[in-house]
Amino acid sequence: MILVLPQEKGNGLPVLYDGPRKVAELQIDPHLLVWSADASKLYFYGGSTKEGDAWNILGVLRLNGLVVSREKLAEPTESVHICAVNGHLFTGDPIPNDKGQLAANAVEYDPDLRLVRRLTEFLPGNFSANCRYVATEQSYHGPLPWEIIDVTTGHRLMRFEFTGELKREEFEFGSWNPRRDDIFLRFAEQAMSSETGVMPSTLQVFDLKEQRVLKSFDDVPRNVAWSKDGRRIVFSRANSLAFRPVF
Repeated sequence: MILVLPQEKGNGLPVLYDGPRKVAELQIDPHLLVWSADASKLYFYGGSTKEGDAWNILGVLRLNGLVVSREKLAEPTESVHICAVNGHLFTGDPIPNDKGQLAANAVEYDPDLRLVRRLTEFLPGNFSANCRYVATEQSYHGPLPWEIIDVTTGHRLMRFEFTGELKREEFEFGSWNPRRDDIFLRFAEQAMSSETGVMPSTLQVFDLKEQRVLKSFDDVPRNVAWSKDGRRIVFSRANSLAFRPVF
């Protein structure tokens, strides 16, 4: 694991651990840290040759020898997503165009950051277990509408308006099931109660293929994860871990 220790100056000191054993202090910027699909490399923010929030250099730390390299990207980005099936990286930040449609300068790279193609079929985001679907980002310098896209066809299967203004029911993406491509978690946020000042939130298990909610949980916190087999959800309660069956 990488543990980022706080410092008086800078973004923090990233430290590599193997279990409880400290391996090395890493001289890299922890602004962005993403493991490769095979866990042999760590991608990190490598700087930029351009002005602005988006950056165009991605660093690579190889665990074998802790060798560091930096590669210039074909397009600036503020995010990196990885398909677990082939280890390919996807960059590009979806934002609405003048027609209200999400668009991005999306690019696909292989695990060694060699350019594969510029994407036109789908937008980068959170990939499902076998990369059949992608859920686009729901925040880019503020709330964004988000979509679920079929990667193989490019079809937009679902779209959710998201403003974060708490004036009506909205949905936030949670995570994909680690075993089944068509199952994901989402949070249904209700409008804030004028009497209590509370914003009711419900965790929903959604079936993309059947287009329906399979289960709902009103007492599950936002920090929730799937069990490895994808049959339960896991969350903390006081000093314990709680498990809820889904399948």
